[in-house]
Amino acid sequence: MGLGGTIILARRPAPGPRPGFLESFAQSARLLRDPVVSAICTIEVSTGIVFAFFSAFIVVTAIRRVGLSEPAAISVRMFEGLVAVATMAVGGFLVKNRPLVWFYRLSLMLIVLGFGMLALAHTYPGLVLATLFLGSGLGITSLINIIRLSASEAPKSRISSLQLFSSMGGGFVGAMLGGLLSKYLGLQGMFVSGALLYLLLAWRWCFRETIAP
Repeated sequence: MGLGGTIILARRPAPGPRPGFLESFAQSARLLRDPVVSAICTIEVSTGIVFAFFSAFIVVTAIRRVGLSEPAAISVRMFEGLVAVATMAVGGFLVKNRPLVWFYRLSLMLIVLGFGMLALAHTYPGLVLATLFLGSGLGITSLINIIRLSASEAPKSRISSLQLFSSMGGGFVGAMLGGLLSKYLGLQGMFVSGALLYLLLAWRWCFRETIAP
């Protein structure tokens, strides 16, 4: 067996030269010329920004304003992730019945409503309900982005990298922006700003762009 393995390994073709960092970066950047890829990256940046408002400050909000214990506050944060994943799992069976842009609009309403409720909630059930809306909206957006990217002819590995980079970049910007807004406007004002900001950012792909069904 050892000899056979040696023969098999010996017949493997030598791997070709791998592109350098700058070349790989340039190839990924060229993908942004694709209107679908650039649109998805824009959406990922936008959702990353507003999601950072929630993820970075929901525990503080739950403890300070609602008076929850630390475990209960963390459970609200975990509930959002559970709702988003469940929405993506179930939503795949529903997108066949309506145009994709309809789901973008639905997610916009859910996210804005979720942030509005986060700004007003002073009870644990209120926070949970707001998180339900927010998680559902973010899950729908992620699901539609994945569906659109899967239909693209661009290399899937590079698209995934751009999508992840856009989401992480948006999260970084959102965490800093959320910190500034919470400092000068308070947590309530920050969540209201998140709702207005996402409404402005999402208006383009919800009502102005033409999205294939």
